[in-house]
Amino acid sequence: MRQLLLPGTFGLAHVQPTRDLDARLRKVLRLRDGAALVVADGEGGRSDATLQPDGLALGPWRSDERPPRPRLILAVAPIKGERFDWLVEKAVELGADAITPLHMRHAVVRLDAQRALSRQQRWQSLADAAFEQSGRSRRVMVAAPQTLSRWLQAETGHIVVADERGGVDIGIALTNLGVGVSAQVDGHDDLNLVVGPEGGLADDERAALADHGAVAVTLGRAVLRAETAALALLLRVIVAVGR
Repeated sequence: MRQLLLPGTFGLAHVQPTRDLDARLRKVLRLRDGAALVVADGEGGRSDATLQPDGLALGPWRSDERPPRPRLILAVAPIKGERFDWLVEKAVELGADAITPLHMRHAVVRLDAQRALSRQQRWQSLADAAFEQSGRSRRVMVAAPQTLSRWLQAETGHIVVADERGGVDIGIALTNLGVGVSAQVDGHDDLNLVVGPEGGLADDERAALADHGAVAVTLGRAVLRAETAALALLLRVIVAVGR
């Protein structure tokens, strides 16, 4: 059944769609009165809904329990062309809990403030569409692009970084961090998965990550594109934590 993201609607019995939402429901999705769908608030709440002439009639709300731990944050430099769009979409479908674009030294894509805001809005729209398609219960937020140094200053969770120069096996790294099928990481709620840009990590970036306690891991012998490496790392961790 089709899922529709409507933040802030938990507990409501009726939703009067905006003009844009009504057009999407009736013209884009081609739903007719009486059509059944699921409304999700993006925070774990869902309601079975029915499209009616005057809007959406919502049934009893149900809510998931606390979100899975650890939260998996994918932090990666923007990639040239539409490949980052594809990465956002697939990362949401696979199970990333948040996505943080990082400005890095050797990244091909350079974004000024205006372009960064525009891209963030586009990426969030793609993440929301993937949320609806995949049937997940919690919305995946795409942060504003920021520098690695600024991100590290605010980050308190564990960090695993895929390093093209090599590192320990992912399974060993997660075991050392206390990650297992119990989905616990030493009391931390976040496990950050960092992937460098197409040009690789700069030496000062590698050092800054190490100083912040990041664990370098290997993804194998093959040389992967940045978007492939990001999804490979995410999927390996998802399997390891039993998500």
